Amino acid sequence: MMPDKDVFDCPELNEAERSYLRQVQSGLPLAADVSRSDILIFQSCGDEIRVAAHALPYSVAPVYDHNRSHEVLSAEEAALFQRALRQQHYLTVQRQHRATEAPIVSTYWPLAPAGGRPVAVLAVEATQLAAARQHNRDILFQMAVNWLQEALRAGKFAPVNTHHPFSEGGGIILVDGQRYIRYLSGVAANIYRKMGYMGDLRGWRLADLQNVDNLMVVEASRGACCREEEVEERGRILVKQVIPLHHTPSWREWWQLTWKGWRRSRHADRPLGALILIHDLTDEQAAKRELAMKNTIIKEIHHRVKNNLQTVVSLLRMQARRLEQPEARQALQEAARRVQAVAVIHEFLSHSEGQSINVRDVCQRVISQIQEIVGHDQKIEMHFEGEPVFLSAQKATAIALVVNELLLNAAEHAFGEHQSGEIFIHLTDWGDRGELVIEDNGRGLPKDWQGIPQTSLGLQIVKSLSEHDLQGSFSLEQSENGTIARVIFTKGSAVSN
Repeated sequence: MMPDKDVFDCPELNEAERSYLRQVQSGLPLAADVSRSDILIFQSCGDEIRVAAHALPYSVAPVYDHNRSHEVLSAEEAALFQRALRQQHYLTVQRQHRATEAPIVSTYWPLAPAGGRPVAVLAVEATQLAAARQHNRDILFQMAVNWLQEALRAGKFAPVNTHHPFSEGGGIILVDGQRYIRYLSGVAANIYRKMGYMGDLRGWRLADLQNVDNLMVVEASRGACCREEEVEERGRILVKQVIPLHHTPSWREWWQLTWKGWRRSRHADRPLGALILIHDLTDEQAAKRELAMKNTIIKEIHHRVKNNLQTVVSLLRMQARRLEQPEARQALQEAARRVQAVAVIHEFLSHSEGQSINVRDVCQRVISQIQEIVGHDQKIEMHFEGEPVFLSAQKATAIALVVNELLLNAAEHAFGEHQSGEIFIHLTDWGDRGELVIEDNGRGLPKDWQGIPQTSLGLQIVKSLSEHDLQGSFSLEQSENGTIARVIFTKGSAVSN
């Protein structure tokens, strides 16, 4: 959630007023979560009244399905904005959501820095159902939420930055000035029950829990600021936030607090109480560790498969050297090169964090392997230009085999033995499709060319991989200087048979 800088920098505001509004804005997200409401700042600048900032709650379904920052208010909202400013007191209305026509409860508070004029309006909005649920909660918790919103409006609520926003799965504990538990949400009670705290904890002193809660509240109260810690307690991993509650109760509030057993702090300058927000990360962290372990195991498997395939390549080459028949020797050598192309994919997967592979890197690796093979007998230069194209492991394997076959086919048939030439490889990303083009400046296609012959195993492999594994097409065509092989492929998942 970002403020509308144009509104906060409105020339009608002085620097103290801008600073105050930005201070209010910094506390909106956490206040929205604890209040279980959308909280917005409405600001008038020139002829427009706009939403300067908007915090959507994580703890409950928000009123709006998008962040309204920068929006111009409707005529109804603008009229309520003006009413709240004129009467300089809160205004609560029930109205209908503009888009869904669902009933919502909106409370508007004028925002004014200490001793200054009202410069904006704070809107606290909830669905009628969420508002009713909040109204039925413990009276002490309702009062604590009001105190927090009061501190927010005064620009005195500045929570710490957190990577764990308070959510529906978070628990809340309310303690009084002497750190006795006065309210415990159902989620908080369940979290502490998992740690072995049985029974109703209301009325317990935090010190009796023998955990970090008491110390965190003491330090937050002394420093008059929020605190956050990630701790491990009794086998659970928890994130805890402490929000000191500063408020001077009216006589009516004191009567209610005393009736509920509330204890005032023995230090006059200390907060009236504190909220402890608890988020249990145990299952989330366990899932992350399990996923990391699985990824490590999968990488190790790919590494071992790659090593085993390299062993197969070595065995095939050893067997080929022992054969006297040229055709049999060539068949084994071609098989070894195909296995080596597959091994490239497993090498990439053994280092990859995910299952998507950048086939540009795969092409470069296969090209380097082919250059080492043909470089002994031929002077063929290979030039590669490619864009990053990420494919699944299955499709990346198909691309590796296609590049392997087409380069070897060009080296063998376009140039022949002891000849020199050039091969240009282009990899292009067309969005949902990709294109691989391999062009040589060799002798070109035969004059009696009538399509891919059945006797060409390499080209038949390319055609099959292009049409089935890559869900695309393969074509060979004559160019001015040689032959162009073109493979069009889709980037989506391959269809499993």
